[in-house]
Order: sequence, then C-alpha cells, then structure tokens
Amino acid sequence: MNPSDDGCATWLRSLRSARGRRSRDGHLAEGVTSPQSLPCAAWRCVWETHAGHVPSTPAFPQGALARPCRPVWHNVGIIPTNRRLRRSAPHPPTRGSGPWPGPCRCSMTAMEAEFLAWLAERLGPSQRSPVGLRDDAAVLDVGGSEPLVITTDLITDGVHFRLDRDDPRQIGHKALAVNLSDVAAMAARPLCAFVSLLVPARRGLELAQELYEGLLPLAERFGVEVAGGDTNTWSGPLVVNVALIGQATERGPLRRDGAKPGDQLLVTGCFGGSLGGHHLDFVPRVTEALTLHRDFRLHAGVDCSDGLSLDVSRICAASGCGALNEAAEVPIRPAAVALAADASDGCSALEHALSDGEDFELILAVPPDDAARIVRHNSLEVPLTRIGEFVAEPGLWQLAGGERRRLIPCGYEHGIDR
Repeated sequence: MNPSDDGCATWLRSLRSARGRRSRDGHLAEGVTSPQSLPCAAWRCVWETHAGHVPSTPAFPQGALARPCRPVWHNVGIIPTNRRLRRSAPHPPTRGSGPWPGPCRCSMTAMEAEFLAWLAERLGPSQRSPVGLRDDAAVLDVGGSEPLVITTDLITDGVHFRLDRDDPRQIGHKALAVNLSDVAAMAARPLCAFVSLLVPARRGLELAQELYEGLLPLAERFGVEVAGGDTNTWSGPLVVNVALIGQATERGPLRRDGAKPGDQLLVTGCFGGSLGGHHLDFVPRVTEALTLHRDFRLHAGVDCSDGLSLDVSRICAASGCGALNEAAEVPIRPAAVALAADASDGCSALEHALSDGEDFELILAVPPDDAARIVRHNSLEVPLTRIGEFVAEPGLWQLAGGERRRLIPCGYEHGIDR
C-alpha cells in the first residue's frame, strides 16, 4: 500500500504507545523510543506487504490468518519483523497521485541492498565484469574494443506508475529512460535495447503499441536501436523490462568507487517532488555525462534514482570516504516547494530534495580545479551546481546554518519478502 504523508503521520501517532526499546526482531532500535522523536529527514516510513496483497486493495484481508501491512522504518534501525500489528490500528489512506517517491514508500520486508549483498557473496568475483553488482551497470570486457556497459530495469504497475491514471506512452518513455540514466551514470554511449512486455490480456495489443509509441521517440533521440525482446499476456498488472547495451568511451566507464577526499560534489538539475510528473517525463542526462566525461576529469558518478542523500552515500560507501552536503546549495525543484507548503505534508522542501528520489540527475565527484571550471564555464543546457565536497571521515554530513551535523541518508529501497 502506498500511504500519504498525512496518513503515515496518523498511523505513527497510533503507535506512540509502543513500549520500550526494541532490536533486531523488527522493532525499534537501541536508543530510539519512537520514530516521532526523530526529524523527518532522519526516518522514513515504508510499508510491508505480504503474499496476496495487491497495492490497490485494502490492506486488511479477511480470514483467520490475515495480517495487516504495516509501516517499517529504516535508516534508524527498524528492520523486518514477523510479529503482527494490532488490527485496531487505522489503515492510512493512499496517496492519490502515486507512484510514491516521497516520504512514505511501499516496500516489503527485506531491503534490496540486503539481497544484493547476499547475491554478490554467492556469485563471487566476476572474471568478465570487474565492476560486479555494485554500480549502475555491468561493465563487460569483450576484447579488442572499449568495454560494453549493460543494464536492465523493470517497472511495474502499482510500484513505478499507475496504469489507471498514467498515459501508456509516458510509461514506455520511462521504461527506456531509467535504463538510459544508468548508462549515463557510467558515461557510456547507448547502443541497443531489448524490450520485454508482460501486458494484461485485456486490450493487450493496443497497450503494447501505445507503450512503444512512447519508447521509440526517446530511442531515436539517443540513437538506440530496439534489437529484440519478448511479449506475453497474463491476468496480472503491466510489467515492462528493458535491457540496454552501451559502450564505454575511450576514457573508460565512470564508476561510483573513485571519489577522493577533496573532490567536489556536483549535480545536474534540481531535486525533489518528482511525484508531480517528473518521474514520467524526465530526459536522461546521457549527453551531459558524455560531454563532461570527455572534457573534464570525473572521479565518480551515479544517477539519482533513489534519493539524493541515499545515492551520495552509495558513492561514499563504494569509495571509502564521506561527504559534506551544504544545505543552502541544494537545487530544489518547485514541485518539492509546493509539496512542503501543504501543512499536512510534514517535510521541508530540502527534505524532499534529499530523499524523494526519481530525479534521474547526475551526481558527480570532481577534482576541485575541474569542478570550478565546470561550474564557471557550463555550456550544457541544464544547470550544474556544487552542493558540497567529499571528505575523509566516513558517513554523510550536512552543513546548515553554520552547524555541521550527521545526515542520515534516506530514499527508496525495494523490498523482497522473506
């Protein structure tokens, strides 16, 4: 279920009577008595779903074994639990304009990062892809030329879009755009795509055609050839998967593990409020990434898909350093300001910018001299902003009002049911 911010707050208030400190069985972490005791930017409410629960249906299925979906806080030590929540707790209303890249998220019981860590250990070191699983795309050395950069992303009705409200052409656009954004993060040239559709049987042909009508103009814009794929029908929701193959330039792929203390933290565009439509119609920063990688030294980069603070923290984790964000410098999308102006929202515009996700802007670690030249002589069609720097001390920090404080990274992480 995808609750609204005010619904989430109502739910949280109903849990204020929770007793004591709780630990790794899924309750409150040591030293945290209630999520209400933390500022909005320090916690994030996500929703646990369970087998048989469809996001658009009520969260209290009938039957003796039925259990409700419930909020799970992460980034402050809240992890999955097998214990039930009391049925008397009110179920929060859905946010009417999802998908939901804002402060309330739909998630299952185990975070995506946990699964990826397990998979990386299970697979072991790769002989063909030195980057492994911990970057925006795989890098495959095929010999005799620059390496291939390969990525795949799957988007699903009820999670990444709403077919009952969103234009299928926008959905097709997004399906390719999210993959192009991954290739842009690696500063690679996109080459060809493979598109697989799992469409509802009802009006399946018409829907498939409309998806392609949105996807193909973006493919043509960036010189991407649709080279194949698969199409099936079923009784479930629409699922679109795109696999994209690109090729690194002669400067090699831009990875997330190259940031160094002293590097400047640069971003394209602005952040927050992608719920207002940006998540469906954004233009991936392929041209910008290729231009910057060609003309300047870039030490590391990612695209901002899951939230600015969370994605910066991923560069830090991969590079073995920290980052200091200057709050006053973060470029904020007007839609985030509009969200924050709603008294029921509960978050500031800055908090939205740091955590909403689906901005699909570039986040870059750049040596100081190059960073100064990039900002001073920006010839791109999008703004470039310095918002901080990378530091030796691990972790994420924020400078606001002359005070430096630890910043807890927040953003969206998919869940996987245990």
